[in-house]
Amino acid sequence: MVRPPVRGRDAELAAVRAAVDDALEGRGGVLLVEGPGGMGKTRLLEEAAELARARGLRVGASRGDVDVALSPLACLLAALFGGTGAPLAGNDLPSPEEVRTSSYWVVLDLQSRLEQLGAPAMVCLDDLQWADPSTVEALRALLPVVTGVPVVWVLAYRPREATSRWTDAVDQLARAGATRVVLRELPLPDVQDIVADTLGGRPDPPLLALAAETHGVPFLLTELLQGLREEELVAVRDGAAVLRERRLPARLGESMRRRLEALGAAAVGTARAAAALGRSSRTVDLAAMLDTGPVELSASVDILTRAHIFDSAAATVMFRHDLIREAVLDSVPYAARRALIRHAATVLLRNGAMPVEVAGRLLESAEPGDDAAAAVLHAAARALAATDPVTAANLARRALTLSTAANPDRIALVAETAVLLHVGGRDAAARDFANEEMRRLLSPQAEAEVRLSVARMYSLPGDMRLQMGEAALELPGLDAVQRARHLAVMIVSLVASSQVERAIAVARDAQAAAAKADDAVARLYVEFGLLAVDEAAHHYDRLAKRLARIHALAADTGDFVPAQAAEWYRSTIYAHTGRLDEALAVASDGLRVATRDKQGWIVPRWDFWRGWILLQQGQVTDAGAVLEGAFASGVVASALAIPDAAGLAALSRVAIHTGNLTLAGWCADFARESLAQEYYNEARRQLVSVLAGQALARGDAAGARRELRAANRDPDSPEVLPVLTREVGAETHLVRLALAARDEELGAVAVRQARQRAERNPAVGDVVAAAAHAEGLWRGDIEALRTAQEHYRETARPMARASLEEDLAKHLLTAGAAEEAVAHLNTALELYLPAGATWDAQRVRARLRRLGVRRRVLPDDRPASGWESLSPSELQVVNLVARGLSNRDAAAQLFLSPHTISTHLRRAFAKLDVTSRYELARLASERLRDGATGPRE
Repeated sequence: MVRPPVRGRDAELAAVRAAVDDALEGRGGVLLVEGPGGMGKTRLLEEAAELARARGLRVGASRGDVDVALSPLACLLAALFGGTGAPLAGNDLPSPEEVRTSSYWVVLDLQSRLEQLGAPAMVCLDDLQWADPSTVEALRALLPVVTGVPVVWVLAYRPREATSRWTDAVDQLARAGATRVVLRELPLPDVQDIVADTLGGRPDPPLLALAAETHGVPFLLTELLQGLREEELVAVRDGAAVLRERRLPARLGESMRRRLEALGAAAVGTARAAAALGRSSRTVDLAAMLDTGPVELSASVDILTRAHIFDSAAATVMFRHDLIREAVLDSVPYAARRALIRHAATVLLRNGAMPVEVAGRLLESAEPGDDAAAAVLHAAARALAATDPVTAANLARRALTLSTAANPDRIALVAETAVLLHVGGRDAAARDFANEEMRRLLSPQAEAEVRLSVARMYSLPGDMRLQMGEAALELPGLDAVQRARHLAVMIVSLVASSQVERAIAVARDAQAAAAKADDAVARLYVEFGLLAVDEAAHHYDRLAKRLARIHALAADTGDFVPAQAAEWYRSTIYAHTGRLDEALAVASDGLRVATRDKQGWIVPRWDFWRGWILLQQGQVTDAGAVLEGAFASGVVASALAIPDAAGLAALSRVAIHTGNLTLAGWCADFARESLAQEYYNEARRQLVSVLAGQALARGDAAGARRELRAANRDPDSPEVLPVLTREVGAETHLVRLALAARDEELGAVAVRQARQRAERNPAVGDVVAAAAHAEGLWRGDIEALRTAQEHYRETARPMARASLEEDLAKHLLTAGAAEEAVAHLNTALELYLPAGATWDAQRVRARLRRLGVRRRVLPDDRPASGWESLSPSELQVVNLVARGLSNRDAAAQLFLSPHTISTHLRRAFAKLDVTSRYELARLASERLRDGATGPRE
């Protein structure tokens, strides 16, 4: 039978054809297809797939499923690897264990495979409102970085039923350039054409009027026309379809219950059993649900197929439309429906389904006291803990409500739920659960162990960890070892909450408790906590010895988590003491080790720190690429952890230095979203510095002051600077803000803190220079600024020195020394240009013009486009990618993360005016053929 053409979707099909044309020319694209149920999204995707296959594209298709919406990456992997002609080879499909434990690396591997596709492809994903969370996050991370490869992504969803996670992803993809296609009701001429296609004749006025009552919804129109034909309510005469009787056919007018009853008891049972199993089901599962043989089952399936309830073209038993399946379920009374769905879960598990595949059914159907369902949900929570802790926490809590008091897994379930709630960022729920459920169900020793595991999660906010430790220390009968360990871990939590003085006091108690308990683990965590105290108190000379003790204790105890985290402090020591190259080397090694050991959660954190250091080194362009790539990884949902917040603050500074208003706006939005979370810790001071810095850059000094004061529990406190990851020169930035806002208290505190840092590190030239800079700026003291200049002459921080040169020029102009001021402005310009600080360079040039000085084009003035516009890092990436390397392979050669490579590549595409890796390779080849030695090295 010839399939009728798609009507009323000319513009949508034109968008598909254009995307296919782009793919054939080496470019990728994303089409977002949205519309309510029954609006024809699935048919449009089927047509898109046929068009793509006809043009020679490989095609993969899948769809989200409300019944298996928890299986990690299920929807995405099914499309990429499933069936003949799929984009990727099925034998390369990652195992369920790989997906469960290493989804970050699985997505990176998918990116590499897509980048090296030998032929164009299309990926059609339907019903993404039901996609599993891992698929959604993978699409958010993957699609913006693979638009340079010839893959067309067609993504369909119902907007009203979509999760907030998916709608956020849609907005992100649209901002990245995706084409949005909204399916609306069909106009009357197209309804008329569909009637003619289906019934074989042009409709007479009464028939057309009846068809118009479907309001142009394709599914309803199709149901109407099939019903009219079945009941012979239409006759075709001389090319016209004539309505014999004006009434709705029974299939449209009757309830699904009455429609099924007309088909017989066996068909009713089969339809309802299939609906409980899902949109589609295997024959073996359906037979088990009905406890029947294949012959009897096939007879019922045939009846339901002829009645257009099942899809005749499906290889498995499948409903013709989700709306039909929903109607079948709705025809079953509520209590019976729950029992039916619960039985379906049992059958699926018995036949080999994974816990995450049936968890959704159990959430809907299981009743309290169902220990079997609780066990399945517990297993599903464990499977999702690494990839989706929020959903895992919800499953674990539901498992608790189902389990009986006699359930032997109940204690383990309580402990795991407490941890998952904290990891998932459910602050209030986690606190309530810890204070009520844990205390009710666990012994004090068991509760203390759970609380200690949460207190040691350094990606959580400091105050959240602190609350866990404080509650543990109040437990009755706490033994000496537990007490010592909780006190030891509390030290770093207090520093992370900006409570340094209290951390010092607790450290004394922790040292005594560790000695009394004679516990090496407690001593290890005391040393780690004191590492944070020493950084916060600017005692940089103590850090090296403490690092050595930490590594020795880690070797003795076998607990290497603090030793790994201590490498962050090693890099910090080098950064604070002016040894920025060594700091970057340690961070790069940390990235390499994390990549080797597949520690996906820490890879972007090392990139945040690398970007922070690169900014200090005056490599603004590279810093931006690293930081943007880290945030694009999808690992960091909000800047709750100190490295994440420090990375966001550095990226905001990049946006200001380069005048990138779009990036600045994104940073501000991300900061505000993070600040809206219910927590307080050191990260908050970094986040408000984003908002304050941008307000000051806009000239809103009063607004900057208000933002900055919001960093503290006490908004009147002048203690606003971070105590950890505080850049050299942070006090100078605060002085500049205080002067603009006329805040005497802020300025005095900034000068005092800069002086204190210099007094404790008199041999560190950058620190001494920063203190002199802050004091000279605050007091308008030219000699102090000259002192800072002398100390900065050998600095590895060109941005700090350029800022000083500007400040010195400003004060010299006020003193009437214009000629000397011009010299300092020239020096500032020559420092800003190679750093990539284009906004700063424009500001200095404007000041020079006002003084009558016109600067010639300098060697570091790159053009805006073409090969000469590329930075050295971008050129390295372009050279490797043009030779056919994937981002991951290029990252391995350059000791970068794949996300950094993606950012460099995206920028290079824009500068070279190409949109695909193929165009890039062709352009590089032409350049070589024209006699060049390749892109400028």
